[in-house]
Amino acid sequence: MAEIVGTITNLSDFLSKTQVCLSVKPNDPQQQIICLEADRKYSIPAFQREVRWDDNNLKMLLYDLSRSSKFLGNIILTIKSDHTCEIIDGQQRTTVLMLIVSCIKKKFGTKISTPDLCPLRNEGFTGFQTLLEKAFDQEAITSDDWNAILKSDDYHQLPRIQKLWNTISSSELLADRHKAQGLLDNLCKSEFNIIASYSNDVNTSIQYFLDVNLKGIRLDTEDIFKGYLTVSIAVPIEGVPASGFVPPKSMNRQSPANTSIIAAAAAVRFRGESSSSREAHFPMA
Repeated sequence: MAEIVGTITNLSDFLSKTQVCLSVKPNDPQQQIICLEADRKYSIPAFQREVRWDDNNLKMLLYDLSRSSKFLGNIILTIKSDHTCEIIDGQQRTTVLMLIVSCIKKKFGTKISTPDLCPLRNEGFTGFQTLLEKAFDQEAITSDDWNAILKSDDYHQLPRIQKLWNTISSSELLADRHKAQGLLDNLCKSEFNIIASYSNDVNTSIQYFLDVNLKGIRLDTEDIFKGYLTVSIAVPIEGVPASGFVPPKSMNRQSPANTSIIAAAAAVRFRGESSSSREAHFPMA
C-alpha cells in the first residue's frame, strides 16, 4: 500500500486554487510532506455514498461557523500524478463547504472576497460542477446543459443538494454583508487533519475507503448480498434493477479480489441508506 502522510491545514488553503505545500511543522520547507498543486481538482469517486446531509446538519454547521472557526476532523485523499485528489473520507463536508462559499459569492459578488475554488468532480453526479459554477441559477443554464445535469445524477442527489443550497441562501446568518463576512472568515480559518497517499491505483483508493468505512461496522450477509446484486461484474441479472453503483472502469471486474472489493464498497453505500448510518450520527464525517 502507498505511503500515508498527514498534517493540519486550513479550509482556505484546501479549497483555494493555489499551490499549497504542507509541512509537519508550520513554514518548514525541509519537512514538506503534502503538496496540493494549483491546478488540482478534487474528485468524489463513484463508489462513495451520495450526499447525506440534511437541513439540521447544515444549520448546525452554519451556526457554529458564525461564532468561531472550528476543527473539522479528518479529510483523507489519494493524490494522483495528474494532480487529481480523490476524496476518500470527507466528501460530505467538502461538498457542503463549497456550497457555502459559492452561495456567499453569489449573494454578495465583489462586496466580499471569496476563495477561487478548485473544481470538484462528483463521479456519481458529474453535473454538480456546472451547478456550482452557475450558482444553481437555472436561468443561466441552457436547456441542453440542464438535461445533461439531470442525466448525470446517477444517485438522484439533485433534490437534496438543491435543498441544501436553498437553506444556505435563505439563512439569517448570511442576511447581510457583515454576518456573511464573519462566517466566511471563520470557515476559511477552520482546520482539519489532511491525510494523503500518492497513488494512481484505483484499488488503493477503494481499499482506503473500505478501511475508513468498515472500521467498527460489520457487514452482515444481507449487506454483502446486496453489494453483489448491485454490481454488474459480468452478465446483468434479468429482473434485478441497476443500483446506480458504478465500479471504476480501470478495475478488472473478473478478478476475484476486485469482485469482493467492489461488492463490499456497494454494501457500504447500502448501509448508508438506513436511519442508523454513520452520516446520521456523525454529520461531519
